[in-house]
Parts: sequence; structure tokens; C-alpha cells
Amino acid sequence: MRVVSQKPTMRGFWCVALCIAASGLGCVFTSGDGDGLFDPYEPDSSDGEWQQDVEDRREQRDNPRSADYRGDFEVELESELFTLSIDGAALGEATFVHVGQDLAGTPPHCQLTLADREPDAAGRQGYIIVQVLGDSCDLDVGVYDVYESVDEAFRNDGKVAVKTVQVNEETDSATHFYTFGAASGELEVLQVDAGSLIQAYLDVKMGEVEVDDKAAVASSMTVLGGFGAVAAP
Repeated sequence: MRVVSQKPTMRGFWCVALCIAASGLGCVFTSGDGDGLFDPYEPDSSDGEWQQDVEDRREQRDNPRSADYRGDFEVELESELFTLSIDGAALGEATFVHVGQDLAGTPPHCQLTLADREPDAAGRQGYIIVQVLGDSCDLDVGVYDVYESVDEAFRNDGKVAVKTVQVNEETDSATHFYTFGAASGELEVLQVDAGSLIQAYLDVKMGEVEVDDKAAVASSMTVLGGFGAVAAP
């Protein structure tokens, strides 16, 4: 047997309060005749079309034969703070772009971005930015040592730096930002199709973390996974 509570609801409380406040004008709340402020929402017929459009655009981002394809990747992030899988499905992307000059004064480099914008069940999403020094994104196939900054890579005759691994966490009770740095490890470039595709595998360890923009502290995170990045639109 279903039991219906007799306790007044907050909606009922506010309806009464507003009726009293507007006693000089009369109450406008109704029980569903179409003239009240709180009548049940009836979805517009275009809502279904909008949802279908969203799904179609997501499919185009995941379709390698589409002009809107945004690449693919699958990376596991594992630390003492959390474990997170990020990938290129739906709102994700694996893209590259050559940067001749940026506001930080970084030398010319190919910037690879692996971004997952769809939160998991714990409210976490993340992205990785890798920088490869050079005058183009036509990288040579092979294994590269990874450094924690472009400057360090340059000083050691290296080419690859992991600029950042960022994880955002948002729940009903709190929001946190994790920025991992002090990278070391390897980037293995497996295949390059000039100007259109970079396939590679990332095996990196991050040695520090900033939580909510506080001072960096020692940490340990492994970053393992592969990607097929396409030219950014």
C-alpha cells in the first residue's frame, strides 16, 4: 500500500506565501488549467529534434570518416588520490596544432591535447597537454624522453615535455582542481601522416600535484595510454 505524506511541501509553502503577498492582486496559481505559474511543463515538440541533433553531432566527432572527427585516445590516470579513465568518446578529443609562438615565450612546438569533457560517475574529467619542440608536427617515429618543461627538454637536447595533466572534480558538495606536474617517462611515436594524424603511446609518471591552486606537493601518478590525434580544426 502506498503511503502519501500529509506534510506540507515547500512548493505549497511558497504558493501560500506569494498569495498572501499578492492579496491585493489575487492569486494566479492554478491546478493545471493552463493559466498558472506552476503548471506542469509540457515539452516542446522541438526538444526531441534538439536531442537528436546533439546525438548526431557526437557521432560525427567519433566517426573517422567525418570532417568533424576529433581523434581518439584512451588513457589511465592512477594516483594515491584517485584512479581515472579518460577517452576521446562523445565530448572527448585528441588533436594537435603547431604553435609558432605563444604568450609564455615557448619555442616553436607541436602541441598535443587529449581532453575528456564528460565527467565520470564521480564527477571527474581531465585533459593532458604534451609539447614537442620543432618547426612542424611532422614528428619522427621513435621513442622520446619526456621532461617536465620545454626549457628542461631544450637544455637536455630533448624534444618532449608534458605541460600539464589537469583533473577537475565536481560533486553536489564540493569542487576540486588537481594539476599534476614534474613529468618523466617516454612518448613513443608510432605513426605520422603528415598534417593529418599522429599515433603515439604515452608512458609517464607525474611527481607533484597542486590541489585547488595551493602550493605543489610531492605526489605520484602514472599516465598510461595511446592516442590517434588529428589536426585541430
